[in-house]
Amino acid sequence: NKVAYSLIKHGHNLTATLPPEKYLDRHPEYYALVKGERQPSQICTSNPEVIQLVIERINQFFDENPQYEAYSLCPDDNTNFCECDDCKALDVGGLDKYIVGKPIITDRYIHFLNEIVRGIQQRHPGKKVSTYAYVNYSTPPIREKIDPNVIVIFTSSMYCGAHGIGDLHCSSRQEMKRDLAGWTDASSEVYIYDYDPTPYNAELPWPLFGARYREMSEYLAMGIKGFTFENRNSWATMAPNFYVTAKTMWNANLDFNALMDDYAQNFFAESGTEMAEYYRILEAVLATTPNKIEWGQTAYPQIFTNDILLQCRNVLDKAIARANSNAVQERVKAVSLGFEYLENYIQLRKVASLKLSLTDYKNKYERCKSIIDELYEMNKDYILHDVALEYLDRGLGKIATSESNADLGLVNSWMLIGSFDNTENKGHDSVYPPEKEIDFTATYTGVNGDQVKWKEHHNPEYLGKIDFLTIFKHVGDVCAYAAVTVESPEKQEVQIRLGSNDYVKMWLNGKQEWNWWNSSKGRHVALDDDIFTVTLPKGKSQILLKISNVGGNWGFCFRMTDKNGNKIPGLNYSL
Repeated sequence: NKVAYSLIKHGHNLTATLPPEKYLDRHPEYYALVKGERQPSQICTSNPEVIQLVIERINQFFDENPQYEAYSLCPDDNTNFCECDDCKALDVGGLDKYIVGKPIITDRYIHFLNEIVRGIQQRHPGKKVSTYAYVNYSTPPIREKIDPNVIVIFTSSMYCGAHGIGDLHCSSRQEMKRDLAGWTDASSEVYIYDYDPTPYNAELPWPLFGARYREMSEYLAMGIKGFTFENRNSWATMAPNFYVTAKTMWNANLDFNALMDDYAQNFFAESGTEMAEYYRILEAVLATTPNKIEWGQTAYPQIFTNDILLQCRNVLDKAIARANSNAVQERVKAVSLGFEYLENYIQLRKVASLKLSLTDYKNKYERCKSIIDELYEMNKDYILHDVALEYLDRGLGKIATSESNADLGLVNSWMLIGSFDNTENKGHDSVYPPEKEIDFTATYTGVNGDQVKWKEHHNPEYLGKIDFLTIFKHVGDVCAYAAVTVESPEKQEVQIRLGSNDYVKMWLNGKQEWNWWNSSKGRHVALDDDIFTVTLPKGKSQILLKISNVGGNWGFCFRMTDKNGNKIPGLNYSL
């Protein structure tokens, strides 16, 4: 794409600078102390021997690679930093606002980087090191001054995935702009690391080109030096994201409409007018979407409504009709196929409300896969084939298409209520009204002051996963409840088999029987992730679940079985 770049190394490289296979056995003190044990998640950046070894390693790198401007000292991709007294003494205090329960470690790390760059100047004057501003070191330093030879690469992963800092309505990206301003005030060399599209989106269209355009002039004014965009080769669904980004990195003051018209007319010729309109419709949807949008496929059903899909399809059909040259026909066809992938995907995500038959569901699912195959066969740069298939399956959940759902005994009809607040994971242990009483006629105050009521939900009988993303209005850091009555012909021991995204509690007749919670991560819905035994009394019993989300996908699957995982005859479920 003729996008120039500087020879600045960056990547999660801190521990690799001091290879654990070389030092860990003899010198565990070189590595992070985490919960009382040394581990190679990060290195101990306050250890004087570590500092000298890192300086020597970087000097060797520049001896061998004089063409590079900077060596990567970006920390490893985790938040398990050293907890030794010397490291903690270099922190300014306070917990990070993005990573729950983790301390802000920015100042200690800048202190370490300053020591390193000063140590390499005698042998390699003017050479630099790079670091990310990321996770619990996203906020700028308070005490430490940044040495001019430290390069800061500010990452956007903690912020909204649908907007840019030029989108004033997005409070998440405006918070990013404030954090970024702190870094540009403290450092003369700041770069941006962004994601376009957001990871895990199964290569579905994600029209970020407008957001890129709107923020480039802001970045120019803030003194940003350059960019790394984590992209993927899926031109059929992602163009013109890459094109607009490249053009505006070169000239941040272009006129957006003129740029888009120029792109459409030159690339789609006789179909250019219609294609320009198609991209405007798509981009306007993302531009007006409220924040905060998480990575992946989370928000697709809410953003791409039936009305938007119909508008886009009508314009694309006109573009197809106007295309008369072979080149334009293939280009429009590629975009149209990519959009058809989105159309089918949205219907698969809305399967419960659309009441698709199993045959229809499987046909649409297979059509998504065949489109991915067809685009890849047309041109290997049209879609990243294996990644698209992998995350298509992840997003839908493989248990969704199980024909043996009836044999598995998955419960697919529930009473549901939500959403309630789960900010900083505090909602999971907060006692909301459904935990005090089960009153299906009651109305409660949920997240953002919304009034919430119990409602019936019925999945098709073949669909075992209850997908909260298509049911509830608020889907970020929130929680919700699901209730069902089960009638047993006798008192018996049964296994509860749960899968949830993310945390889950279960009550049987008001007594809490289960609580899965992990402070460091969530999980995907998977069949039988949690298996535990309860005594089910004769007659009717009430099951209550609480599913707490920490962003991204959200939902659960539930069944009762015998000790061997077989469906129990005679159990009847009702609302």
